[in-house]
Amino acid sequence: MIGDYEQDMLGSIAVVVLVHTLGYMVIARRPLQDGFTKPRTTSLNDSETQEIVKKIQDWLKAKKQYLDPDMSLDMMSLSLSLPRNTVSDVLNVELGSSFYDVINSYRIEDFKQLSALPENTKKSVLELAFTCGFNSKAAFYRSFKAIEGVTPTQYRQSIDKNHG
Repeated sequence: MIGDYEQDMLGSIAVVVLVHTLGYMVIARRPLQDGFTKPRTTSLNDSETQEIVKKIQDWLKAKKQYLDPDMSLDMMSLSLSLPRNTVSDVLNVELGSSFYDVINSYRIEDFKQLSALPENTKKSVLELAFTCGFNSKAAFYRSFKAIEGVTPTQYRQSIDKNHG
């Protein structure tokens, strides 16, 4: 016969198995993230969205704040006098990029321009990358390769061949 202790243990185990099974079923049926199941949208209309996109692009080109390695979404939002979520949503939805992807694309364009200047041929890739606002070699190389399809060193070598 099973004693009271054994019966209590079996009951406890049954409850744990039931809770675990139910929890698994709930988790397994839930999507991993909302972004995987539905596209993000903004609460702005098209003209408002386009106005904000233009404001962001003009600000980035004119102020060149992306050269600041500490540049953040909060800093951009404050400078543009827009809510942080609005700026983030516009970047993600309209430009299809995260804040850092947008900032890094501007930094890479600056790097390419600086690399093409004869006075910078003796400067290292990293020196130019840091001048353009990157504060990490890994982040710079990863971003550059993702955008340009080659490493920064390969890019500079191709420039040297074309100018040499």
